[in-house]
Amino acid sequence: MSLDNDGHVDQMLPAKKSTVCERIGSMGTKKKIVYTFLAVCFMWIVQPETAAAAGEIKVKGIDILQEQDHTVQCGSGTAKYEPDTNTLTLNQAVIADNGNALAFGIEIGKEGVTVELVGQNTIDAHIGISSESPLHIKGTNGGSLAIHAYKNQSLGTNACCGIKVHGGGLTVQDADIQIRVSDLTAAVGGLNTVVSGYAIDICGGENQISNSNIVIDMPNNFDTDERCTGINATDAVSLTISDNSSVTMNSVDAGIGMYGGKLVISGSSLTIANADQYGVSCKSVEILNGSDVSVLANRYSALQANDNMTISNSTVNAESEKNNSIICQNLAATDSAKLTAKGYWPALYVKDSVIKDSAVEAESSTSVGIFCEGGNIEIAGSEVKSTSKNSNQGGMLIEGNLTMTDSNIISPGSAGVNGIRATGDISVTGGSIEIGEGKISSGNQMLIGGTITSNGVPSYDNVESGQSGGQVTFLGADYSAVDEAIAKAEALNKADYTNFDAVEAAVNAVVRGKDIREQAIVDGYAAEIQAAIAALKPVEKPEEPGEKPEEPGEKPDDPAEKPDDPVDKPEEKPEKPGGKPTGKPDGSSNETGQKPSVNPSQDQTQNPAQTPTQNQGDGEKSPKTGDNIPLLGWLTVLAVISAAGISVGKLWKR
Repeated sequence: MSLDNDGHVDQMLPAKKSTVCERIGSMGTKKKIVYTFLAVCFMWIVQPETAAAAGEIKVKGIDILQEQDHTVQCGSGTAKYEPDTNTLTLNQAVIADNGNALAFGIEIGKEGVTVELVGQNTIDAHIGISSESPLHIKGTNGGSLAIHAYKNQSLGTNACCGIKVHGGGLTVQDADIQIRVSDLTAAVGGLNTVVSGYAIDICGGENQISNSNIVIDMPNNFDTDERCTGINATDAVSLTISDNSSVTMNSVDAGIGMYGGKLVISGSSLTIANADQYGVSCKSVEILNGSDVSVLANRYSALQANDNMTISNSTVNAESEKNNSIICQNLAATDSAKLTAKGYWPALYVKDSVIKDSAVEAESSTSVGIFCEGGNIEIAGSEVKSTSKNSNQGGMLIEGNLTMTDSNIISPGSAGVNGIRATGDISVTGGSIEIGEGKISSGNQMLIGGTITSNGVPSYDNVESGQSGGQVTFLGADYSAVDEAIAKAEALNKADYTNFDAVEAAVNAVVRGKDIREQAIVDGYAAEIQAAIAALKPVEKPEEPGEKPEEPGEKPDDPAEKPDDPVDKPEEKPEKPGGKPTGKPDGSSNETGQKPSVNPSQDQTQNPAQTPTQNQGDGEKSPKTGDNIPLLGWLTVLAVISAAGISVGKLWKR
């Protein structure tokens, strides 16, 4: 299914290739089901007798519960079981058979066992670790485990597996695990056949990878069906990768398959560098809390969710060379999500989609970048770029309604081609939409309240409603910038400026009632008013009569300063006893040899009187000698003495 120039479905070319789940019912899948059924039956027939019975724990085929101190020597290290904690500890263990693959490295028939990793441990076996019940693997102080799973001919067509949990879930905590699967050719009945391989195979339960690093390497590109799967959890309820974990698959046929379960990636990373078939196929996918996901698939989709896919505050790069990049029913990209999708068919193949406060880029080699099948797309506060390398295809096709709010959209088309096509309504509020030389069209109502550009130039010539009952409505232009500029002008006093008439002219030039197609003109009104305000010249104030203009460059007087007044000078400090000599005779005379006058009125500069405004706490800590008596006080004293002298003279004459 593909799209013609008018955005309609072209049945000559499929827009979506068959997905992993949709292959059920096809001839290839029917053949695969038969092969799988026969393989399962054969697995039961050739199930090795060394498999652990209920309650047993075997290491290298040895029942560790029967060994002294519950310990099995493993190369230079050990495997030791602690009954009190139900813990099997691998300490620098080398579990192998002199270069040959063991049938089983570790077999656990006892429930609730924890495998603890201390130091670097290795297992070479057809099946590295096999557990009949839920299994917990944890690392201590950086403990690690390297598993090499490859053919042991005694197991016939049994699948090679790094870790296999038959019932329940798997928990990996604080551990570094490397799993390599190789040499999958088995000789059965004189013929060579390729058996399946799984790095991790889980049957049911809730599964957790926490604060751990897992690296997987497997062969791929066998035929049209996947042989090697990184994590196979078909019947699992969930798989959660969290707490700064990383899962890296360098080469696989299929990355993660859990068709009925939920995959959650939180604060962690998933890298599938090369998946020959598909990357991830689940019922639902959640990628949250700063996670980083990168998936490259060849034949089928990179990321597929049969129900919902949520990407929040995380980065996702998904690419499919021959199919859709991302397929899901409902896609939500929110909270600063960054999504890049590249596909042969529509990169994003969704039913309903919400893109909010995020950035999305979708590119198709042959079809539209984004295809919404029978649903609606809502884009708000986001950056979206949807393109096609096929010049006959546009960027987006929505079989429903398209709502774009305060977003910048790039979805170009060639001349005569729909850059954006919605069979329902289209609503644009704010933001901008670039359609190149193409068109934006709806099958019903269209409401345009944002900027439409063609190769960067605002243009509304290619906005159309394709149905007879459809109608294109252009919302009014945004006058908020104009109103702000006018309010700024009205706050000014006209009498204070010589050229305020220019502001009035700019305000009077505003024409109301324009629609969004003339938004550039409306924005020009605001710019003209602001420019006129910026160019205002204040009225010069006349000088006051008698006012002496200040000389250029002269520092103005500080009114708080007072001119020097001789009476305001501080008195001289007396010489301290025992101080340094002043060069003058002790007691006594000035430079002329005469004794200085003791009458304060004869020399006011020698002992000036302090005024009440003088700062008497001037930083000198030594006390002052004598009292500073004002001139009027001295005159009063002289008058009293003179009067007393006259009185004495009169008495003397008597």
